[in-house]
Amino acid sequence: MKKILTILSLLLVFSISWAQEIKNLQASTTDDYMIIAYDLKGDANEMYNIELHFLKADSTKLSPKTLNGDIGKVAPGSGKTIVWNVYKDVDGIEGSLTPVLSATKVSKEPEADRQSTPTPPIPSKIMDVLTDQIAGTKKERKKLRFGIRVGVGNSSVITEQREFYFTSQRSYLAGPYLRWNISKRIYLQPELLLQQSHYNELLSSEEKVVHKHNYGRAQIIAGIAGIPGLHFNTGLYYGQLLSGNQYNDLKVISQTLNSSDLAPQGVTELPIKENEFGYLLGASLSLGQGSFVIGWLYSRGFDDIITNTYYLGEVEISGQKLQNRSSHFFIQKAF
Repeated sequence: MKKILTILSLLLVFSISWAQEIKNLQASTTDDYMIIAYDLKGDANEMYNIELHFLKADSTKLSPKTLNGDIGKVAPGSGKTIVWNVYKDVDGIEGSLTPVLSATKVSKEPEADRQSTPTPPIPSKIMDVLTDQIAGTKKERKKLRFGIRVGVGNSSVITEQREFYFTSQRSYLAGPYLRWNISKRIYLQPELLLQQSHYNELLSSEEKVVHKHNYGRAQIIAGIAGIPGLHFNTGLYYGQLLSGNQYNDLKVISQTLNSSDLAPQGVTELPIKENEFGYLLGASLSLGQGSFVIGWLYSRGFDDIITNTYYLGEVEISGQKLQNRSSHFFIQKAF
C-alpha cells in the first residue's frame, strides 16, 4: 500500500490561535490522501467558513485545491474531517508540512449547501501524527516498483517465402520487472522475461511441424500517458535462445532439445540464430502508480533468425528467411 511519507507538524500555536473555534487538530495519511481531523466549537446557530493551507519547512505557503469533506461552510461539532487528494495537486513535497486551519463566522445556510462525505471513505482509525519536524525529509510519488508480469497471446514468424506454410500458435511470457515512475505520465521499465516462440510449419494438408523455441528476453519499455493512467508503450528487446522443441504432429514424436541441438541430422552448424533484437509497441492501463497494470504488447524482430540454408527435416529449402513476431495480453502486479 502506498503511504504519504511527508512529515506533518502540528504546532501548538495554531491550536491556541483559534482556541474558540478549532480544537483537537490532527493529521494523518493513507495511500494518496492526507486527512485533517478537527473539532469545531462555536455557536450552534452559526455557520463557519473553514479554510486550510500548509506551511512548508521554508515558511512558504502551500494551498491545496482538491479538497473534500468539512471544508468551506461548516456547522459546529466534533469529528470534522478534510481529505486532500495530494497527487491531484502536486507531484511531490519536500520537507515538513504544518497544517493551518482558519474559521470565520458566516450566516447559517440550509443543510443542503453543505459538502457531502468525501470519496473514498475515511479510514475508521486515523494514523498517529508525527509531531516533530525533521529537516530534509522528502515525500514524493513512489518512483520504483518491483513486480511480476505474465501474459498470453500468440506468436508466429514473418517470411517472404512460403508465407502460407506458417501459422501462429498460443504463446506465453512471464518474468520480473522494475518500474521507474519518472513523473505522473512517464515511466521506464526494464524487464527479464521467459517468452515462447510457438508456430506451425505446414508440410501438407495433413501434416505439419510444430516449432517451440524458448527465449530469455532482456527488454526495456517506456510508457507515455496522454490521459493519466492510459499509456502508450514502446521499447526494445534482446532475446537469447535457451531451448527448443519441434515435432511432427502426424507421427506425434517429440524430443526436447537444447539450442545447440536444433540443427537437423547431418548439419553441424545451427541454422537458427541464438540471439536476436527487436522492437515493442503496445498500450496499457496503469492503476496506483503502476501497482496493477493490464495491457497489450506487440513485438517483432529486426532481422532474420536463420543463419544458414533452411532444412525441413532432411529437405533443403534455399532462401528461407524468418522473423519472430508475437502479440500478448498481459497483467502485471507490483509488490
